Amino acid sequence: MKIKFTICGEPRGKERPRVCRKGFKVFTYTPEKTSDYEKTVRNEFRENVGIKFKERTPIKVKITAYYKIPKYVSKDWVRKMNAGLILPTKKPDADNVCKIILDALNGVCYEDDVQVCSLAVEKFYSERPRVEVEIEEMEALKDNVC
Repeated sequence: MKIKFTICGEPRGKERPRVCRKGFKVFTYTPEKTSDYEKTVRNEFRENVGIKFKERTPIKVKITAYYKIPKYVSKDWVRKMNAGLILPTKKPDADNVCKIILDALNGVCYEDDVQVCSLAVEKFYSERPRVEVEIEEMEALKDNVC
């Protein structure tokens, strides 16, 4: 089984948990922007796919993040960015984009992200910022001997 869906808008990365103190108690919480984006990912998945992978099924995930082209660049740079000749070396980091997507899909698309056995993340520029997610079942390799 193979599924695909798109999250429209600028890619977001997973923010670090925040800690606050009230009296002698310490509380940890997820920043609002992170939890809002995770809700968006879950809703997009439910509306467009809604199929859950079986527990313990190894899966392969490909995440392609398309960042908005900055307004201050020349037309020549815009052309190169659209062609993939200039790539975004800016935040959010690829690993944080991956983390927020995988954590959002826990319990919704798969039981837990420990099922992810292969992962690819790419970053590009585009006139239409978005994140495209592809998830498919993997078959175990046979006779994998050292």
